[in-house]
Amino acid sequence: KYPNKYESIISTLCENLDTLDEPEAKASMVWIIGEYADRIDNADELLETFLETFPEETSPVQLQLLTATVKLFLKKPTEKPQQMIQLVLSNATQETDNPDLRDRAYIYWRLLSTDPEAAKDVILSEKPIIADDTSALEPEMLDELMNNIGTLASVYQKLPDTFVARVRPMVQSASSFNPEADVVENGAAGDVIAEQSAPVDVPDLLGGLDGLNVSAPAPAGDAPAPSGGAPDLMGDLLSLDVGGGAPAPAPAQAAPAQPAGGFDPFGLDSLSAPVSSMPVQQTELPVILAADKGKGLEIRGKLERSGGQIVYNLSFRNTTAGVLDGLMIQFNKNSFGLLPGGALQVPALQPGSSGAAKLPINVNVQGANPAPARSALQVAIKCSQLGVLYLSDTISLGAVLTEEGRLQYPNFQQMWQAAPPANSQTQVFQVAGASQDAVVAKLESGGLFCVGKQMNAAHFSGKLVLGALALVEVAMQPGSPAVQVTCKSQRVDLLPLLMEFVGKTML
Repeated sequence: KYPNKYESIISTLCENLDTLDEPEAKASMVWIIGEYADRIDNADELLETFLETFPEETSPVQLQLLTATVKLFLKKPTEKPQQMIQLVLSNATQETDNPDLRDRAYIYWRLLSTDPEAAKDVILSEKPIIADDTSALEPEMLDELMNNIGTLASVYQKLPDTFVARVRPMVQSASSFNPEADVVENGAAGDVIAEQSAPVDVPDLLGGLDGLNVSAPAPAGDAPAPSGGAPDLMGDLLSLDVGGGAPAPAPAQAAPAQPAGGFDPFGLDSLSAPVSSMPVQQTELPVILAADKGKGLEIRGKLERSGGQIVYNLSFRNTTAGVLDGLMIQFNKNSFGLLPGGALQVPALQPGSSGAAKLPINVNVQGANPAPARSALQVAIKCSQLGVLYLSDTISLGAVLTEEGRLQYPNFQQMWQAAPPANSQTQVFQVAGASQDAVVAKLESGGLFCVGKQMNAAHFSGKLVLGALALVEVAMQPGSPAVQVTCKSQRVDLLPLLMEFVGKTML
């Protein structure tokens, strides 16, 4: 903090090494010896007294001894410092259970053995001067920040009036939605109050918490309210972010979905296209959350692919005695990187009534869960009156097969023959009355492409949104219900899901 100002007391400190008992004092003194080794004539002797008790010293002292010895060697590369550095590196890598000490010793060892000049640049780099910038603030502003020391104003170093609006502004469209909001947790699960604020150019302070983000709904008829953050309330949904929009007064025509694949952690890129509230045949959708488990809200849904876009057909039925509104949705991190592609807009549900929505889905490949791939899709639905509801749905491969999966038959054959046995899986299904034409029609309707036929076999190709290819051979004998299916892919963990999808689709 005060370079070149107090070097005169170094000699006094060195004369009183025997009086140091506290680990913090020892570590500080060792740092001084290493930092000023070129100015202390007997720096090697002073450090050697500490090295004699190196195994018994505390971790902070050991770390400082390691660094100080390396500095001494770089500043005075003579025989004695060389012996000392060999001793301390040996102790730090072989005689300790402290991973921090061991890892630092290995780094120093590698630097010194490969490029001593690079080691000098790293270890002996000039320290920046510690500056006090509190005087840069105006006295009036400093007084105001001191009065707000327990609020975000002291973090942003901005007056509250510059980034907090006292009245919630009316938002006319989702494109004008402001994602910055101050969030206050009220203690109960899902009971989160979001205060609308003007945009502030500050770093994301909550992005690393991987917590549950929910938003307070806007009044009926308003556009989506901004999303905020709150601690994760369920251990199984560690990375769940709940956001979305409040109900719209009337159904709107769905806008074209945005291209999948871009990383949009808050789901804001696609909010300019509100989700339409479209008629969905409720009887055709499976129940994914029964009313008794959803606090009176029954939810049906199914992931499908339509017009080159993944969509989530949803329907909601209110079995409670009150009005339900403010529905919002978000997915947990999943194996296919699926994210809601817009705000969920469903009209307020009167007692006994139903509402439906067709939610476009975006794909964030970089944000997908690593292998092994799983078909589970964990979903959170937030309702103003019921709080946050959790449910689990299934991702069908038919929804995540793209329109780019058709291969030329010679390319298919080449890839099929080149695939190693470990990347192949075979299973026999019993399909009553199976014919090659019927199987081809079913699998093509499911998203696979028939690229070639033989007398007793048909070959299919497909491409998943993750980029992995799926190769399938379906072999059958006339008059026999046995159908042998062989699946191959460069992603071995996808083979069980692919085999299950082909079997269900044929049946």
